[in-house]
Amino acid sequence: MKIDKNIKCCPYCGSEEYYIKQSYTGTCNYNIRFDGKVAENGEMWEEAQFKNTSKYAWCNECDKKLFKIDEQLKQLT
Repeated sequence: MKIDKNIKCCPYCGSEEYYIKQSYTGTCNYNIRFDGKVAENGEMWEEAQFKNTSKYAWCNECDKKLFKIDEQLKQLT
């Protein structure tokens, strides 16, 4: 089944989210608080290198293949 990449939800289960498979490498400083509360670590991804490991997008709920990734999604940073 060929699926239009401009879909608004998964045609199989109705989920409004999808994912692409990626690998990443890099180093970071991981912040930890002494009191056990969650520390801010939003900057940990700034130096990471991302690479897509699949040519397809997958449904976040049912994990079915949805569409082929175009050039715009080729590399997310």
